[in-house]
Amino acid sequence: FTQVWLKDYHDTFSAVASMTTFRILINIAAILGWDIFTIDVSQAYTQGELLDDIFIKAPRSHPLPKGVVYKLKRPLYGTKQAGRCWYLHVTKTLRSIGLTQLA
Repeated sequence: FTQVWLKDYHDTFSAVASMTTFRILINIAAILGWDIFTIDVSQAYTQGELLDDIFIKAPRSHPLPKGVVYKLKRPLYGTKQAGRCWYLHVTKTLRSIGLTQLA
């Protein structure tokens, strides 16, 4: 919760579809008789790749010597850029299998 804009992170934007968009797509699928499939990605945010160096203090349950901190290798829930890291990762993965993104 102590990350500072432009010091500890820069970009946080990730595209999100609105509920109206989902409702329209579900209505169209129902009208046309399409099947709808969903997926749930376990620990999605930790699947992305960090673009910045982020250091955190150790939790009380896992103390480290004084002056030593952890360097994150993957985004962590609660970091400001975790959502964007996941968005970039999933976008790259979906494009690599031939899917295209709507504007």
